[in-house]
Amino acid sequence: DSQFGGNHTTYGLENKISIISRKTISLYGGIMSTYIFDFDGTLGDSMPFFTEGMLEILNKHEIAYSADMIKIITPLGYKGTAKYYIEEFGLPYTADALVTAMHEYLYPIYRDEIELKPGVVEYLNKLRKKGHSLNVLTASPFKMVAAVSMRYGVFDLFDNVWSCEDFDMTKGEPEIYHAAVERAGGKLEDSYFFDDNLEAVKTAVSAGIYTIGVYDKASDDYVEEIKKTANKFIYNFDTDIL
Repeated sequence: DSQFGGNHTTYGLENKISIISRKTISLYGGIMSTYIFDFDGTLGDSMPFFTEGMLEILNKHEIAYSADMIKIITPLGYKGTAKYYIEEFGLPYTADALVTAMHEYLYPIYRDEIELKPGVVEYLNKLRKKGHSLNVLTASPFKMVAAVSMRYGVFDLFDNVWSCEDFDMTKGEPEIYHAAVERAGGKLEDSYFFDDNLEAVKTAVSAGIYTIGVYDKASDDYVEEIKKTANKFIYNFDTDIL
């Protein structure tokens, strides 16, 4: 398996060597930590687009849904959301067909429009210069994250970009955080996880990883609960985080 899961298989030896070198250097500059970031609503200012894309299928079929639908489906990933729609609403499609529709609707938006949040580029570069391992664990497909991060010139800062599907789990399962830390070559006690979604924050905290809640307007209704649940809460990446 590649570092980037099933969707990216040609990252190559050169990058592996550079990662080893960074880990060696970090031994002289302090303990190397493992940072794992959600993408939508955390690094990427993408939740309005993500919400629109995920709900488009329900709206198209004139299906009524609860106000907390995005809170429910965000940790599930595209395939998990497709399965949820089929089971919950009886949509007459296969999960693969729904996932394809989601991709077709959202990919051009990620490629051309979605921006990283203020301070993200600087923060990622700061962590990398210190020798830390940077990783993405997202419910979105690899190509969505790659499209935005390449446009901003930060793609090569990441050691791993994972979709939840690479683990056959959702961010609602504690085991996914243990698996991500292990694949990154880190230790749970030296790892940090960033997410804007309440359910993901709750699960990550229960998994024992130090969890930073990140403000996003899409989670306005749950901000106070995220603050109470997370080990730390930030409104932006311009602040002194860790």
